[in-house]
Amino acid sequence: MAAPSRGALTTLLGALSNTKWTLSRTLQSTNRNEFNGQLLGTASFSQLPAGPDQIQDWLYTETGQFPSSSAMPPALAAMAHATWSKKYIWRLSDATLPLSAWFVKIGSGPDEADYLFHNFDFISEANIAIDSENYDAPFPLLPAGVQSENTYVLQARGDHLCINDMYRTAYTFRFKRDTEELISWSSLHVVRGPAKRQEITNQYLPLRE
Repeated sequence: MAAPSRGALTTLLGALSNTKWTLSRTLQSTNRNEFNGQLLGTASFSQLPAGPDQIQDWLYTETGQFPSSSAMPPALAAMAHATWSKKYIWRLSDATLPLSAWFVKIGSGPDEADYLFHNFDFISEANIAIDSENYDAPFPLLPAGVQSENTYVLQARGDHLCINDMYRTAYTFRFKRDTEELISWSSLHVVRGPAKRQEITNQYLPLRE
């Protein structure tokens, strides 16, 4: 599928940044020393100053708290109730695949893109079922209560090879047809390789304050 227009992607990023999101994360790993279970937190986007060559960045930030020690594997018990956080930069450019996700440079300076996580390869609704049969990462399930004939979805995939471990990611964004309001989104990371066998499902809903 051809990528949505720059205008459509700007609208998507605007919708993401205009709302603070609740994050429900489910982690499944074959490694008993890694956390398995659910994490709860919040996520938000903020637009960064425009860069050269029509490049525009949005900073994605997520944060939450690990559960009690009884829910943690022994190797991670010391992290009980500790705060966790992560940042990525979503970049809009004039590239063939104009939307991409980047790791953020580590340090005390301003948040800047370091190296590429993956490009967003958008897929038409008509090809979703066929594509899912030939891909390690099926599209994530949508939260209960948001699926209806009055909504539509925008879906994308991305791949990242970390040494010998392949991270395959699928995204689903659900909009209201009449208002174009983004009412939920989700992502699924499927990790396969000699060092890891893990699945991470993220469900995002608007934070009601």
